[in-house]
Amino acid sequence: MFEIERFSNDEQALFAHNASTNEYSPNLYSRFDWVVLQGDLWFCQTSYDAEPLEAARATTRADESDPTVNGCNTFPWSKLVATP
Repeated sequence: MFEIERFSNDEQALFAHNASTNEYSPNLYSRFDWVVLQGDLWFCQTSYDAEPLEAARATTRADESDPTVNGCNTFPWSKLVATP
């Protein structure tokens, strides 16, 4: 779970506080980048253990050139899909 602290449509980034109940990196901060390519929405949790919030904001954006490969911390980006 994450509590959104800030987001920027211009930067295509969201910054959140990790819940205290999260198994990994509780009470730290995350950065999520997103991109829309060919009508598909992709996201990457670029940072998950930053402290303070400004450190998450200072994290370099993930490589969005091809979200199906290693642009997200050596992993592919995650594609959001609608389910019926």
